[in-house]
Amino acid sequence: MDVDAVLNPSQDAIDDVVERMKRAPRLRINGKTVWAKCLLQDLGDGRIVKSGPRVSVDEVKAMLFIRAYTTIPVPEPSMFFVHEDMAHIVMELVEGVPIGEAFQAGLISEEETRTIAREWRAIAGVIQELGRRHPHFEFGSWPEGPYNNTYFYGALPTEPFRSVDAFHAYWNGLLAKSSYLAGDTAHQQLQALREESEPHAPVLAHGDLSPRNILVKDGKLVAVVDWETFGWYPDFWEEMGMWNEVMRRDLKAIIQDVCGQESEAASVYIGVLSAIDSLNWCT
Repeated sequence: MDVDAVLNPSQDAIDDVVERMKRAPRLRINGKTVWAKCLLQDLGDGRIVKSGPRVSVDEVKAMLFIRAYTTIPVPEPSMFFVHEDMAHIVMELVEGVPIGEAFQAGLISEEETRTIAREWRAIAGVIQELGRRHPHFEFGSWPEGPYNNTYFYGALPTEPFRSVDAFHAYWNGLLAKSSYLAGDTAHQQLQALREESEPHAPVLAHGDLSPRNILVKDGKLVAVVDWETFGWYPDFWEEMGMWNEVMRRDLKAIIQDVCGQESEAASVYIGVLSAIDSLNWCT
């Protein structure tokens, strides 16, 4: 793959995509329009465009990095450009359905689901091992800098965190700012977790390895998508992402059987994120 061509496409190529975008519909998967925090459009030629204020070149670089150093199935990016102050990523359209939807629709069997869950768990391990080969010493975005993704939209950090304690302190501060949440269970649990946490090095992670980002087709895992969250996190964060989505009880039971129960730290942060989301709905 010509990385320079992806990151610095010709003006003719940009103009062609911009023209196609004028009439391109929103992306549809399995007959349903995909609604996300960014705009996804189907160019009709085997490619899609991801656009939005939080779209950045770092997501493209992350996809290229993972494709170069692992066998994790990642959509192939073909272009990144900025047009009229909006960033756009052009990538291949992978025909797959999020695992939760596939399970709900009966498109995957229980045994296929177990196999996919094992692959899902292994992917987290592959990314962590990649991080050990390319170590980093601050908690933030990849390859460097503060977090800049939708998990942190309430108040984007201005610099990377230098410790797990600083990471906890950020979230603790968000909860403590509101009298609505000051005495909330999530706040109390996070304070307790912060007191118990042991220092450790950042772990490289997808950052949002949730069911919606695991695409399957014909009983197989075909793509891991949405790499905007790729970065350096505490060791529980990837696991938290796996559980941070409402899913059917029988699907959850299968995943728990394969991957184990969620850790206390992951459970606490699911509560923290839920509490902050509730606050945002109330304000």
